[in-house]
Amino acid sequence: MLEIETEAGEVEATKENVVAVRNGIEQLAFEKSQHGDFLHGWEGGLDAGLELTRGNSDTRNLRFAFRSARKVGRGNLILYAESLYSVDDLPKASPHITADEKKGGVRFDRDLTSRWFVFANADFMSDGLQDLNLRWVQGGGLGYHLIKSTRSTLDLLGGANFTRESYVEVQRNLAAGQFGEEFRLKLGGNTSLIQNSAYFPDITKSGGNYRINFSLGTITTIAKSLGWQNNITDSYVTNPPAGKKRNEFVFTSGLHFAFSH
Repeated sequence: MLEIETEAGEVEATKENVVAVRNGIEQLAFEKSQHGDFLHGWEGGLDAGLELTRGNSDTRNLRFAFRSARKVGRGNLILYAESLYSVDDLPKASPHITADEKKGGVRFDRDLTSRWFVFANADFMSDGLQDLNLRWVQGGGLGYHLIKSTRSTLDLLGGANFTRESYVEVQRNLAAGQFGEEFRLKLGGNTSLIQNSAYFPDITKSGGNYRINFSLGTITTIAKSLGWQNNITDSYVTNPPAGKKRNEFVFTSGLHFAFSH
């Protein structure tokens, strides 16, 4: 039995009936998080990478990435974007542009239970070297929190989507499945590992066409809001336009700026 001091005096309650214990400051912060405006409660980071070479090579590599999440009650809203551009300015270089990717999206999760959740997502991507003007994906499905602890999390996701692809010479619409996983692990006091993969099989036509996205990264905190990030991404599509390669592999490294509001 617990004795609780209220404005009306002391009351008694069993431990089973106590949902949370907060002081005045913590209670105000909780109430604000439940009723704050759209700009309140965001946490995330911005990655910036720049690499220059001069001499036998003359290259510029630029990467910017953004990810932020806002959790309110059972819902979790995630925004993300990334831009990668690389060019080789040597006259003999062919091609001069060696990477030109832009992608971003939004996903909303809502917990049904402590383990199960539903999600809806919209993703956008362009790739200049693959002649992809725009890939637009809209879908949703069901997820499961397989691991859920303070040190590590592992989410499994499955569902379906509608995909529209607009290449320079080819435009196509298709229905696809979407299956993936997202893993996060704290390797120590200062370093975190983030890994995710997704598999998108084409269910509109026979032929076994599919698309795979993979990402693996680490973030090491240097100061309160400053860190160093390393990131590997790999994208594979079975049916690119004629003359284009199926695989795109990218490694980047640079600064990470964390923020919360």
